[in-house]
Amino acid sequence: MNHDFPAEHDSQPIEAMIAGIADLVSQNLPGIRCLILGGSFGRDEGSTILINGVEKPFKDFDFFAVIRNSAVTSALGIRDTIIRDAYEIIGTEPYSEEEPSPGRFRITLEIIPEGALAHLPNDISNAELKLASRVVWGEELRKIIPIDIGSIPAVSGLRAVLNKFIGMMEQWGPWIEQEQEIPSTMAFTIRYHAAKIILDTAAAILLQLHQWVPGYKARLEVIREIERHRPLHPVLGSFSDKVVKALEIKRHPDMSLTTNPRTIWKQAAQDLLVYADILSADILDYSPGGKPDGYKRYYRNAKRGFFFPYAESWFKSRGINPTPTMTNGLVLLYSFFANLRTGRVSTVHPMIRVYAAAWLWIEFHDRSSIPRDIGQWLTTHTGIDTADRSDMRIRIISLYKSMARGKRHKRSLR
Repeated sequence: MNHDFPAEHDSQPIEAMIAGIADLVSQNLPGIRCLILGGSFGRDEGSTILINGVEKPFKDFDFFAVIRNSAVTSALGIRDTIIRDAYEIIGTEPYSEEEPSPGRFRITLEIIPEGALAHLPNDISNAELKLASRVVWGEELRKIIPIDIGSIPAVSGLRAVLNKFIGMMEQWGPWIEQEQEIPSTMAFTIRYHAAKIILDTAAAILLQLHQWVPGYKARLEVIREIERHRPLHPVLGSFSDKVVKALEIKRHPDMSLTTNPRTIWKQAAQDLLVYADILSADILDYSPGGKPDGYKRYYRNAKRGFFFPYAESWFKSRGINPTPTMTNGLVLLYSFFANLRTGRVSTVHPMIRVYAAAWLWIEFHDRSSIPRDIGQWLTTHTGIDTADRSDMRIRIISLYKSMARGKRHKRSLR
């Protein structure tokens, strides 16, 4: 079932912004058939702040344009210009984590060829695109997306949580490495990121339990129902209380927060390590846990667990019942070509290397160096030199970003 999430908030300014962007995109993007507002604003769970008594969006609008196959190249060529014009129309500047400012937010416009809709991977992001979004212009094409919630691979939720390691490093790593005080203006953005860690963890656990539903508020109700009978997870206690607080922080960020940003970061890092360890142990049958053997087993299990479910789905969406050899072959090819963009010849996908290295950086962020045996393993398997923590962080971020270069659109084999 498709759910069109109407705007429930009394916010004419935000709705006017969305309508203005929809008009701009529909009139200027070649070959457009449908424009979808996804993300949290697409399901009326977007973050907002009050500026002079007026509700303003915080963080981002996520738009998805379905384009005729023949017009994809032209659409990609003009996309950046349209986004730039969109900022001018609504009178704001792009949001920046480094310089957070009231009223700024980010506009993203993802181009999806219409022929790709029927072959999108069965994962959380595409499930929410289909089931928890708003068509703001054009035809209703979401029904074409082949989503089966009951068979979404649990690793889809795990990867969303592991991505938070990258955010923790990229945005605030330099201050952590140099043991300097993080600017007080960043306190609320770290707290916001910490809240998203909790919300993504809740989604990942529900997915593993086959009880995932679209939307933060809907997932909270499922967790509350589960906790009427037992804990969501033996290690987490009453997790619904944390989800309630995280949802409030996410919906209405407090820009006047005065808590020490470094204190917030350290607590978020500690929580993330616990959640990632729980999920990796349950989904990949092992987690790093700060031990060389742990990273080796994580690495080995991730090579299969991260991509095999999607490779099988890729074949089946095309009417092919794959053999294990076919599935393995597709994963190896996909990983090999992904590595070419990073300048490395390997059949282990670079994302697996990135997650392992980022996990290590967070795990040992308060030490002068990473233990030698773990550092040797990391250098051998990822090619990232661990002699200097700053250099390690820079290389991890560079590897992460290099994977995005050259992709026509990101909703391919996940």
